[in-house]
Amino acid sequence: LDLTIRHKKKNSPIFDVKEDTEIIKRYLEHVTQWGHFEMSIFASCLYIFSSEYIRATFTILLKRTKILSKIDTYQNDISIFLNNCIVLALERKNYQNARFYIQQLYQISEKTPRKVYDRMMCKYYLALLQQINGAGEGAESTIKQFKELGFADHAEMLENLQNRLLSQVKQSIA
Repeated sequence: LDLTIRHKKKNSPIFDVKEDTEIIKRYLEHVTQWGHFEMSIFASCLYIFSSEYIRATFTILLKRTKILSKIDTYQNDISIFLNNCIVLALERKNYQNARFYIQQLYQISEKTPRKVYDRMMCKYYLALLQQINGAGEGAESTIKQFKELGFADHAEMLENLQNRLLSQVKQSIA
C-alpha cells in the first residue's frame, strides 16, 4: 500500500525493470554451475532480455549445465527454455534466431523423454515460419494432432499463437 501511495504522489514507476534485469544478469553471470533454479529464472524471464543477450548466453548455458545434461529434469528445463526462446524470437520477428532454436530443440530432443512432444513442436514452429513467409499450409496439421491426442488446451494455445503472429505479419504488410 505504501508503494502505491508513493507511486501516486510521485507518478513514477514502482519497479525499475532495467535495474531488475541487471540484478538477474549479474546473478546468472556469476553462477558457474547452473541448476534447475537458474534455468527456471532465465527461461521465465526471457522477455526482459535482448535477443542478442539470449543467443549469446545460450552457449554459456549449455556449458554451465553440462553436468546436469543426463538428468531428466534438466532435459525438461532445456526444452522449456528452447520453446520459450522460439516463441519469443517469433514474436520479435527474429526468424533467424527462431530457426536456430528450433534446430537446437530438434537436436536436444533426441536424448529426452519429451522427444515426441518436442519433435511435434519443431514441426509446428517450422510450419508456422513457412506460413509467416507466405508459403506452406501452416501449422494446422500439428495442431490437429495435439487435439487428437487429447491436448485440446495446448492446441488452443498454439492456435492463438499462430493467429497472433499471422495478424502481426498482416499488419506489417498493410
